[in-house]
Amino acid sequence: MDSKKKDIITILVWIILFFLLFVPFGCSGNWIVGNWEINPSDSSSSLITLYDQDSTTHKFKRPIVLNNDNWCYYHNMWEVVSRSE
Repeated sequence: MDSKKKDIITILVWIILFFLLFVPFGCSGNWIVGNWEINPSDSSSSLITLYDQDSTTHKFKRPIVLNNDNWCYYHNMWEVVSRSE
């Protein structure tokens, strides 16, 4: 075989080894959303739905920290949550 075919075979072998070794062990079946890992065992009760004064819906991870930034999974941004007066 010439060197070009050897190089191609070597690359293919490394790619196959990569997929055989890392893909089955690196994929745990979990999703990561907004730097928060969602496991299949999680239920929808992990998120709480809050409604703004103008009836806007917001979804936050429990527990909510009042008067501080919380990640809104519905809007994909940080939002301050505080009690209405």
